[in-house]
Amino acid sequence: MKTNVLLLLLTFLTSSCVAAAPLPEHPRKHATVVVAGKPKRHVRKPAKVVVVKKVVVGTRVKTVPADRVIIYFNSIPYFYADGNFYRKISAVEYEVVAPQRGMLLPLLPHHARRIRLHGKPYFLSGDILYRKINTPAGIRYEVAGTINQ
Repeated sequence: MKTNVLLLLLTFLTSSCVAAAPLPEHPRKHATVVVAGKPKRHVRKPAKVVVVKKVVVGTRVKTVPADRVIIYFNSIPYFYADGNFYRKISAVEYEVVAPQRGMLLPLLPHHARRIRLHGKPYFLSGDILYRKINTPAGIRYEVAGTINQ
């Protein structure tokens, strides 16, 4: 009998000590799952390459670039866009032309570089020389000729 009481007491004590406490509720509703496998390497895509074709004098195009500037020289309108000069030859066609000496531009091509020729400062873009001049309208760049002249 003593054995039964002892066994009952031991069972009571062990069952009350092992009782599980309720788990606290987390405000997060998601779980992190770790998956084994090969690590993925981030591969950087190459930058988009833009091919710029050199515009040759005499080339005919259907449209001129959107960032063009209209220049009047001897009462003739020319379209200027980043170092290229265009002249309208029909309602739907333009021709790339060489610049005339004395044309005044409001800005230089973005790839123009400063040089000194016979001790005077010029800007060179392709083979065209520009000279910086002051006008009542502000600073302008005059076509001074070509490097071959």
